[in-house]
Amino acid sequence: MMVQKLFRSVQSTFSLASSRGVTLEDEAALYRKRARIALREERFLDAIVFFSKALRLNPHDLGSRMAMAEIYHYQLMEPEKALMGYEQVLERAGH
Repeated sequence: MMVQKLFRSVQSTFSLASSRGVTLEDEAALYRKRARIALREERFLDAIVFFSKALRLNPHDLGSRMAMAEIYHYQLMEPEKALMGYEQVLERAGH
């Protein structure tokens, strides 16, 4: 229920922002900020959702991709998802 309220606030923010000429990168930055807040509050699944939304807007955002891999690795103890995330970071970084 709390997540739904947060999503509604984000949607209303974006509706207002789009009328003011906010870019996709501005929107992605807002999702990254909300993800970092969720991390501080130890709401790891919410952080994953927000980082995922940032990645939909900017698929080249290696910081968000790496943060998700670390959340899966260290907080959620899901090594398969963590490994997949780390591999995506390396692939997109050109290694």
